[in-house]
Amino acid sequence: VKEDKVSGLYTPIYGEQGTVTEYLKLKPKDTPMGKIPSNLSLKEASTFPLVFATAVNTLRKFVVPDETSRVLVIGGATSVAQYVIQLLRQHHNAKSIVSVNSGSSADFVKSLGADHIIDYTKEDVAKAASNIVKTEYDGAKFDLIIDCVGSNDLFPVIDEILKPKSEKAGYVTIVGDQIADYNKSMFSFFSSGTFAKFIPALRNYNYGFVSTADDFYPLAKKLFEEGKLQTTIDSSYPLQDYQKAFDRLATHKARGKTVIEIEQ
Repeated sequence: VKEDKVSGLYTPIYGEQGTVTEYLKLKPKDTPMGKIPSNLSLKEASTFPLVFATAVNTLRKFVVPDETSRVLVIGGATSVAQYVIQLLRQHHNAKSIVSVNSGSSADFVKSLGADHIIDYTKEDVAKAASNIVKTEYDGAKFDLIIDCVGSNDLFPVIDEILKPKSEKAGYVTIVGDQIADYNKSMFSFFSSGTFAKFIPALRNYNYGFVSTADDFYPLAKKLFEEGKLQTTIDSSYPLQDYQKAFDRLATHKARGKTVIEIEQ
């Protein structure tokens, strides 16, 4: 019997099956999955489905980027944003990519494809973004702003830096307007201000929330095997130390994915 090495995205809402388990019984037609890229290990292949699938959706919510697109990514060193930036550079050939992240991550994020870095630890993010539009872009606004951390820094200047609804531009978030607290309900990620943004009449720009895509695997496999994507693993823990893995995630300091390894 031939055995295929696969990875995929398993997202049960309720049920007896958890993700920290040695065995799962799945129906491939109901679960986004595929044969792992030939140049990835099983460990590496376990790290990309969730974040890559989310990144894919952020880049097709309002307008699919092309060689004319200017995109600002909030949280460029985070796991989802790493793939957003790589897709923008390697797949969509975006004109310009700006990332908001700490200075300590600047070189790493630039290696992924970012052109400009806004260091949120030293700069006023809104002022820095406005300055890029005015000086670097000669007044041309962003086509997309993609928030991967939960931020409201740019809303005071949003109409100055983001193209309007009529141009199919938009602001895309994966977590709402505040940093996710993994100890609370997913609904706590959304402030009252976030909900207000879902009412089109209250804003001049497009605003939307995205989760994962189901059709991500063929593209991921292709780009990995072409050498256009890289994975980043922050840390690994044996199954018996799974709580340490969750604790690491809760610090919001992991650069890349945290892996729980099942011993043979």
